Amino acid sequence: MQKEDTAGNKAFVLEMIGQKKQLTDYPERASDSMVVYEPSSLPFGGIYRGMKAFEQFYPKVREFYDFKHFDLLNVYADEDKVFAISKAAIANSDGNILLNEQFTFREGKIVEVRLYIYDYEGQPIHKLIEQAGQASRKRS
Repeated sequence: MQKEDTAGNKAFVLEMIGQKKQLTDYPERASDSMVVYEPSSLPFGGIYRGMKAFEQFYPKVREFYDFKHFDLLNVYADEDKVFAISKAAIANSDGNILLNEQFTFREGKIVEVRLYIYDYEGQPIHKLIEQAGQASRKRS
C-alpha cells in the first residue's frame, strides 16, 4: 500500500474548509466510492455513498449552518487521516456547535468523511434545530 501524502492532504482540507469551499469544487479529490457519515441528530443525518449522494444532501448542509459564522479552528493530520475542527453557527438560531470532520484518504482521494459534533452546555443540538425550524416557519 502506498504511503499517503499527509502534509498534502492536510493542506487540501485546510484550503477547502478555510476558504469555505465545497468538496464539489474539487471533484478530483473524492473517490467514486466515498462514504459520508452525518450524525442522526442533524436534519440531514445519514450515510451517503458516492458523489451523487453527497451532491443531493449537501445543499441542506449549506442551509443549516450560517457560513458567515463558520470558523475553522484547527487541522490535524496523521498518515491517512485529517481532522478539521470548526466552530459553526446554526442558521436562524443563536447557537454554535463544534464540528470535528474526520477525512480518510487513499491515494490522495477522500474515501470517507465522518462528522462528530459537540454541543455546548445550555445549547443542545436538538434545541438549536428546534429554534432554527421555528424561525424558518415564521419567515414563511
